Amino acid sequence: LNTAGDAVEVKVTYGGFEASFNVKVTAVVVESITVTAPTKTEYFVGDTLDLAGMVVTAHKNNDTTEIIQSGYTVDKTVLETSGKITVTVTYNGKTATFEVTVKAVGLTSIAIIKKPSNLEYYVGEILNTDGMLVKAYYNNGTDEDVTSDATVSPTILNTAGDAVEVKVTYGGF
Repeated sequence: LNTAGDAVEVKVTYGGFEASFNVKVTAVVVESITVTAPTKTEYFVGDTLDLAGMVVTAHKNNDTTEIIQSGYTVDKTVLETSGKITVTVTYNGKTATFEVTVKAVGLTSIAIIKKPSNLEYYVGEILNTDGMLVKAYYNNGTDEDVTSDATVSPTILNTAGDAVEVKVTYGGF
């Protein structure tokens, strides 16, 4: 029976006789959905949500379920704030949620990758940082060149000696 409505007449025939009765046919509809969270549930601010491993299941009024492969929407793609974030999945007007944890990106260290080109000076000269490369490393596994934002001290070399310590700082490191 493929027609939904209040009543459908069913006819039975046998040996030239016919009898009929009415049955109610109800459309199969999605009553609710459930979602199994994706495999990856921990992120850093700015990461894109990875839906691999997520399972969306439609629960229908005829006591059947269906795994939904497409046609659903997710309310977040880029995770822009830190904390426990609720992600909402919608299918056929029904919603379900799961949580992910989003961590703030934080500086973990800096390193002088390349020293300045000139390493010999006379007393009173200004330190020239040309050729120097300073990198910042973050807890999300990324790094960046911060040479132009790093602070170098001292900038005027007023002490004679074989080695004068020059400190490079960035972001508290």
